[in-house]
Amino acid sequence: MRYDARASRFEPLLGGLQGGFLDYSWDGRWVAWVDLRELTLWRSRVDGSEPLQLTTAPLAVGLVRWSPDGRRLAFVGKPPDSLPRIYLMPSDGGTPEPVSPPETGEVWDPWWMPDGKTVLWGRLDGEGIRSYDLESRKLSVLPQTDDLKVQSCSRQGLSAMQVTAPVYYYCWTGLDPTDAPVVLSDTSTYELYALDLEWR
Repeated sequence: MRYDARASRFEPLLGGLQGGFLDYSWDGRWVAWVDLRELTLWRSRVDGSEPLQLTTAPLAVGLVRWSPDGRRLAFVGKPPDSLPRIYLMPSDGGTPEPVSPPETGEVWDPWWMPDGKTVLWGRLDGEGIRSYDLESRKLSVLPQTDDLKVQSCSRQGLSAMQVTAPVYYYCWTGLDPTDAPVVLSDTSTYELYALDLEWR
């Protein structure tokens, strides 16, 4: 759902898209998201045209980020019977390429450095922010980040923080290219209950 400030209400985004974890390309022309029914990765124009499914089951996809030049996507993917990893793939389709090894401790939220040559991610158990250099294909840990788990990047640099409480995918929020809030409206039924009432 996208918040319309003029109308002071949330409205369905992209025709009521059944997805979440949206990320908009840096030029504001494209959007990528995860179909939460099948945990597959999709992308389209911001008006919903030219949709393209980029991944298929059984690879389960989580958080996704556009590269600055719009040519690649970085995302968290979990193969069956394996630990989550960071993957890269072309935004117009192709084969997902894992760039992190299977690790204990769940990988979290990839981000691109502004030059588009480095991808960063954290782990929910801490132990440092990981850095992957696309040119050298070298994986390293940023110094003095042992206690940091969640990071974000902008054109001005890198910020990171500690996480002191569990993080849940379904609390996702974001912004569209106009800085309007976008939220995940959860209409699932996992908290519905049925009761039998006996009158005496």
